[in-house]
Amino acid sequence: LAESQTLQGALETYVAGQLTARARSGAQPVLAPLQRELDLLAARVESDAVALATTDGEPLAVSGRLADAWLAERTAARLLRTDAASGVDSLVQAGPTLFRVVQVPLTLDTGTTIGWLSLARALDLRYAAMLDRMSGLRTAIASDETVVATTLTAAQARDLQLVLRSRPN
Repeated sequence: LAESQTLQGALETYVAGQLTARARSGAQPVLAPLQRELDLLAARVESDAVALATTDGEPLAVSGRLADAWLAERTAARLLRTDAASGVDSLVQAGPTLFRVVQVPLTLDTGTTIGWLSLARALDLRYAAMLDRMSGLRTAIASDETVVATTLTAAQARDLQLVLRSRPN
């Protein structure tokens, strides 16, 4: 996905435009080509948010059903600050939603990183229900001491929550 020629080309054009704009007193280039390519990519992958960010984590384009939550929390910049390793899953809280995120660098042929592509899956009730249907088993998703989403009964979820909170750190 990160090797998509059209996405890569759109980002390279943006980066070149940024350099030119800075030299000409700061006229901002249009981000529409980046958004269009990201929308096409998001339609092909099973992610709740697909994001493209600068090397500093500044969001350039976001697509997917939870794109607004991703943008509101400036999630890409937070991921970079936590030094999340490239290609390794990270857990990120964006508002009320816990995301499982894989972040990969977008690089030029020279090896220079020009941005980041993040694929995020919400670990929410929708995801828990999908796991429940696939496995035929009740599902609970927990982070730290909190049940984030579950298909357990209310009583089972309460019991699990008590167990999680009573565990020694």
